[in-house]
Amino acid sequence: MQARIKTTGQIIELCPYVYDIDGNDFLLEEVELLDNPNWEQVRIDAAVKLTCALSEKMLGDGYSERQIVKQAVELADVLVDELKKRGQDESKD
Repeated sequence: MQARIKTTGQIIELCPYVYDIDGNDFLLEEVELLDNPNWEQVRIDAAVKLTCALSEKMLGDGYSERQIVKQAVELADVLVDELKKRGQDESKD
């Protein structure tokens, strides 16, 4: 599992173990990470994938590259909003 150091942007490989305050170790699979997703990165990744998915069909239908990208970003925004909403709903349970 990889992580990014916020202050430097450096990508590091995480150790498969985490430790509690008493020094007990646990596998990463045994814990739930509570950090919030980087929603801007989720949005970018979704927009890129949607652009690829929409391009062939929409270019064939006469849409411009700019129209395709605009549609992909709009869809990515809807996706992120829905994911955020579902995450908030699940945290209320």
